[in-house]
Amino acid sequence: MKQYVGDLFHQHKKKRKVLAKTPSFTSAIELICQTDALVTAPLHIAGQFIDKLPITIKPLPFELPVHSYYLLWHSKFQNDPAHRWFRDQSFLLLQQHLKETYDVGKLNHL
Repeated sequence: MKQYVGDLFHQHKKKRKVLAKTPSFTSAIELICQTDALVTAPLHIAGQFIDKLPITIKPLPFELPVHSYYLLWHSKFQNDPAHRWFRDQSFLLLQQHLKETYDVGKLNHL
């Protein structure tokens, strides 16, 4: 995402000042609460913080490419029944979590 946003700034001949590089969206969101900076974050992540931190969520004035999430595992566990069960449960929980946090963020940025 960093390069895509940077490319958009460059295309529109706008400068941006990168204040910090953080290891996660969580730390970036916590950082903006202490500065006048902005952060570009996925809605399903930002939505988790709307009731916990003094942030405002607004849609971007441009489209970003869709990104996907993947579960990864070592191939030796591909047919392991316990591992398959855990993957199935993880997928269901992640899917539910993404939908819930996306919906919360969507409601709060309108």
